[in-house]
Amino acid sequence: MIFIDTIYETIRNISVFIILTTIVNNLLSENSYKKYVRFFSGLAMIIIIMNPVFNILYGNGDIFSGIKINTLKADRDELEEELLMYGGTAEEKIKEEYRGIVEESLDIIASENNLIITDKSIDIDMEPESDTFGEVKAVLIRASSEDKETGIQDINIDSDGNVYDISSGVKGDKLREEVADYYGIDKNKVEVYIR
Repeated sequence: MIFIDTIYETIRNISVFIILTTIVNNLLSENSYKKYVRFFSGLAMIIIIMNPVFNILYGNGDIFSGIKINTLKADRDELEEELLMYGGTAEEKIKEEYRGIVEESLDIIASENNLIITDKSIDIDMEPESDTFGEVKAVLIRASSEDKETGIQDINIDSDGNVYDISSGVKGDKLREEVADYYGIDKNKVEVYIR
């Protein structure tokens, strides 16, 4: 019974479409757009005729729902392939991209203060069960000044023999405050060394 209803509905749709197409073609008479109207009406006719086939293949949906389902499946497969290509789970990929965004924002803050970051370490809470998941816990920045006016007062020499201003200079304090404000952490959790 459903099959017969589908055939009747298709015949009705074809009849209505032919009538509408004939009206449009007669209104255009010898216009240059007539060949384009015929082309697109031919495509529409193919879709109307193929719709019952898609109803049988995909259930009660029409041709467009079948196409949408196949497109979504292809997108899902593509995303799975990308995740496998990156060698990890979606969670790991998201964490990696988030860390990159946090590091990039740190570079921008430093460049606004005429500093170039030479080394940085960012401690981010990456435990999904934690209440502070995704929040920056601590930041260590080693930077050099673009204009060489650091106002060095105290210095620190690290284990590699590199000399750093231990953020007592104006630029270091300003950078420390901006980073702490930006990430919403205590100033004492931000260490800034300017060479």
